[in-house]
Amino acid sequence: MKIKVISLLAIIFISLALILAGCIPAQPGYVNIQSMPEGWLSANVTGNFSLVVPTPTFDVNLATPTITIPNIPAATVQITMPTPTITVPAATITVNATGAQGATGPQGATGPQGSTGSQGSQGATGSQGATGPKGDTGATGPQGATGPQGATGAQGNTGGTGATGQGLNWRGAWQSGNNYNAYDICTDLGYCYTCISSFTNSTTHPASDGTHFSQVASKGDTGAQGATGNNGANGANGADGASGRIVIHLWDYTSVGAGTWGWLSKASQYTGFVYANSGTATNLDNLNFSVWCVPGTYSISILGMTDQFSPILQVNLAGTQIASNDWYSASAVYNVIKTTTGISVTASGAQTLQVKVNGKGSGAYQTSLTMIVLWRTA
Repeated sequence: MKIKVISLLAIIFISLALILAGCIPAQPGYVNIQSMPEGWLSANVTGNFSLVVPTPTFDVNLATPTITIPNIPAATVQITMPTPTITVPAATITVNATGAQGATGPQGATGPQGSTGSQGSQGATGSQGATGPKGDTGATGPQGATGPQGATGAQGNTGGTGATGQGLNWRGAWQSGNNYNAYDICTDLGYCYTCISSFTNSTTHPASDGTHFSQVASKGDTGAQGATGNNGANGANGADGASGRIVIHLWDYTSVGAGTWGWLSKASQYTGFVYANSGTATNLDNLNFSVWCVPGTYSISILGMTDQFSPILQVNLAGTQIASNDWYSASAVYNVIKTTTGISVTASGAQTLQVKVNGKGSGAYQTSLTMIVLWRTA
């Protein structure tokens, strides 16, 4: 490297000297210098010199070696130096035009890694990339908090009609000896029972017969006596109503005065049964009913059956006898009606009508009745 620099300086100063001496014209071209004596270019040079070096390549022979100077482009070289002393031995310098391109030298070794440069400024945001493929479904998240109550939905359609339910068959007051079917309902001693298993000839009160009856209601406790109210003013008498009939069913009694009464099944009798004091029938057995009457003339009819067991039956109204009939017959006769007319009633209001066994003729004391009808005739 040192040899190349010295040779370049030598060429520069030789060219400068030749131009100053008028030996080399100041334009591009070829200059041949031969057989120059040693020491011809020794001088003291001071000041600043401008050397214009043309674009061709020069071959310079100094002594024995030949040095090829690479192509130097047209340029102005400013050289400032102290007074030098240059001694150039005799040599032959051949300056030629640009020489051929030399072969590419071998690849130099990789230099050391430079230090990391400073962080560059933030680049502009790139354009939106294409949508990537759908990712896998993520894991189920935790249960969220319960939301607020939603608004009430619209009314739904009406549902279909349900199946018909099981009905009940009202049998009135329980009677010993009667037959009862499932779902029959009756009363006894202030309680209401339903038959849960069909059977015949009931002889035990429902309260003691859990096999066939189940209690469904009971009578309430007696309430406290209320305060006596003030007497109201008597109202005006109303006009007499049209003639009506009071129909009394034997099982719809107000109280049992004496005896044990109940239903007896009689298929040939109207309604299919009679109400009787069977079993322990004795004289003076009686039933009491409440009726409402106004003064007037009445008739009474009793529907029952006659047979060899029937007694004499007396009917009283407000403690006064109003009818008496013998119900005996040698054999059973059904749907017999016995009527009494011309009954005078003088009191007005609720009154007690009593049916009572009062002796017997050829029969016994068992009465078999179905219905009593009382009506006003005048």
